[in-house]
Amino acid sequence: RTGVGDAGVRALGKAMSTNLTGLVCLSLGLGEVGVSDAGVEEVAAAFPAGLLRLELNLSKALPGDTKFHISDKGFAKVARALPRGLEGLALDLTNTGVGDAIIVELALGLPDSVGEL
Repeated sequence: RTGVGDAGVRALGKAMSTNLTGLVCLSLGLGEVGVSDAGVEEVAAAFPAGLLRLELNLSKALPGDTKFHISDKGFAKVARALPRGLEGLALDLTNTGVGDAIIVELALGLPDSVGEL
C-alpha cells in the first residue's frame, strides 16, 4: 500500500471543490491505498458539475481486505453524485464490499448523457 489515505483524498476533494471546478476528466486509482468509505465519500461530494468522464478504481487485491474497505455506504455517495452531464464512466469494484443493490441503484440513476460504460 502507498501512504495515501482518507486525509489525502479529503485534500483532493477540497482542491476539486475550490481550484479544479473546470475539471472534465478524472481518473483515480484508490483501490490499493489506505482509503475507506469516508475518503470515497469526500471525493464523490466534490465531483465537479462539468465532469464528463470518470474512471474510478476501488478494487482490492484481496477479497478479505477489510482494513480499508469500500462498502455500499461509501459507493452509494459515488452513485448519487454523478454529474448530470457525465458521458463516460469506468469502474473497477473488484473485491470490494459493494453489493448488487447499490449497483442497481447506480444503473437506474445513470445520467442519460452516459454513452460509454
